[in-house]
Amino acid sequence: MTWSHGKPIAERRIWKMAIRDADSRRRLSIVFLPTYVCDCSCDYCFELRRSGHIVDDDWTPRFREMRALAERFEAESVVVYWQGGEILTLGIDSVRRGLDIADEVFSQTTIPFEHRLQTNLMSYNNQWGVLIRSRFGTRVGSSLDFPNKHRRIKNGKIGDYERVWAGMRGRAEADGVEVSVISLPNEDTLRLGAKAFYEHFAELGIKRLQVNPPFSSDPGSFFSRCDTAAYGRFFVDLLHSWRDDGRRFMISPLAQLEAAWTGDKRELPCIWSPDCSRSLIAMDYTGSCAQCDCWLSSWPDFLFGSVATDGIDAVLDSPARRAFARRASILLERDECGLCEYWDLCRGGCPVRAFTMRGDFHARDPYCQAYKTLFSAIVHDCEPGETGSQVSPMHKVG
Repeated sequence: MTWSHGKPIAERRIWKMAIRDADSRRRLSIVFLPTYVCDCSCDYCFELRRSGHIVDDDWTPRFREMRALAERFEAESVVVYWQGGEILTLGIDSVRRGLDIADEVFSQTTIPFEHRLQTNLMSYNNQWGVLIRSRFGTRVGSSLDFPNKHRRIKNGKIGDYERVWAGMRGRAEADGVEVSVISLPNEDTLRLGAKAFYEHFAELGIKRLQVNPPFSSDPGSFFSRCDTAAYGRFFVDLLHSWRDDGRRFMISPLAQLEAAWTGDKRELPCIWSPDCSRSLIAMDYTGSCAQCDCWLSSWPDFLFGSVATDGIDAVLDSPARRAFARRASILLERDECGLCEYWDLCRGGCPVRAFTMRGDFHARDPYCQAYKTLFSAIVHDCEPGETGSQVSPMHKVG
C-alpha cells in the first residue's frame, strides 16, 4: 500500500477527486464592499474599523477593474458577492445604478458574471424585492444566530434584531425572495446543543443554512478562546440531527462534505479552499484589495494594494498576496498538517481564523480538531457512493 501524508492514497482518492473537480472550474469569487456603513452593531463584527461608501463616479472604474482581474485570473466565470457594511444603506437607486454599469462593463468580456447579495434585511422593502429577484438570483444571505447574544441594531437591544429580522424576512419571502441564513454558534448555542439549534431553524422553515465557525478581531472575546473540541461535538450532533430528519433542508458545510466524500463535484466552503489566493479576492469602493473582506476591513498591513492607484500587476504580485499563496506549502512541511489524513480536504483551514486566534495566518486553523471530528463522522457514517443532500449549496465567503 502506498501512503501519502499518513493515509493510504487509495483511501484519499475521493477527497482529492472532489477538490480537483471544484478547482478545475476556475471560478473567481470577488467579494465587493461598496460600503462600510452598517445599521447594525454586532459584538464580533470585524468591519467596525472602517467607514465610508462608494460615490456614483466610482462604479465604472471598480467594475472595469473587476473585469480586468477576471481576465488576469483567466477565470471561466465570476461571482461578485456584494457585502458590507450593509448594502441596503446605499439606497436602491445607487445599487441599481451600479448594477446597470456592471452589466455594461461586463458585456465587453466573454466571461460570465453573476451577482449575489448579503444583507441583514433591516432596511428591506418591496422595491428591494423587485431588484433582488431581477439581479441577484432571487436569493439573499442573511445572518441569524440561535440564541442571539451578539447581533444588535445600532442603539438597540439584543432582542430587537431578531424581531425586526423576522418581520423583514417574512416580507422578503412574500415578495418571492428566498432568505438563506448564515449562523455563528456561540457559547449558549453549545450549551443548548445541536438538536435545539437544528429544530429552531427547521421550525422557521429555513431552506438553506450555513453554519460558520465564529471568530472575532477582538483577542479578548469568547470566540478567541472557544472550546474547539466542543465545536467538534456540536457539528457531529448537528450532522446526526440533520440526517435523522431526512436532510430536510440544506446545511453547509455538512452537505458539501457528504458530497465530497461520495465523489460529487460540489464546491467546498472557502475555509477549505485548496488555495484561496487563486480563486478569491476582495475589493472595496476605493479599489483597495485583500485576500477577503476580513483582511480588507480590519488589518491594513495585509492589504495587497489598490488597483486604482497601484495597478493590477502590483496588487497581484504584492508581498502580502505572495505570502497567502505560500501558506499551503508552509503548512504541508509541518508535521501536524503534513501527516494529517485530511490534508487534501482541509489544506490547513482558514487563514483569518488562524491569525485572529493564533496571531499567525501561516498557522493551521484553530478549529482543526473540530474539523477532524466532523470529517471522521462523515467518513464513517457515509459510504462512498451513498446519495447525500440533493440541494445545491449556498455559496458564501467567510
